[in-house]
Amino acid sequence: MKAFVITLPDHIKSNQVADRCIASGAKFDIKIEKWKATTPTDMPIDKLLADDVAIAGLHETYSRIANCAAAFHSHYSIWKNAVETQEMHMIFEHDAVIVNDIPKTI
Repeated sequence: MKAFVITLPDHIKSNQVADRCIASGAKFDIKIEKWKATTPTDMPIDKLLADDVAIAGLHETYSRIANCAAAFHSHYSIWKNAVETQEMHMIFEHDAVIVNDIPKTI
């Protein structure tokens, strides 16, 4: 199974906590790789629409739609990779810390 931590590549704190996540995974024999987070400047709405993903649910009262779309697209891009590679994927936010074994069955 592949494991990824969503990381803002140009953000020092995001990389620091992602590195902490990767190190915590290594303690439990989980190899975690960084996955580039989507940001509003990446035009996530356009990317989602290009894949025929409905975006109506991204309209949220307390957030800007581009920010919601970027967060959603970060996960969606990993889900899409899992389908394309036909491999199971684990997804971690950059501030996740693994403190115990993760069950092998889902």
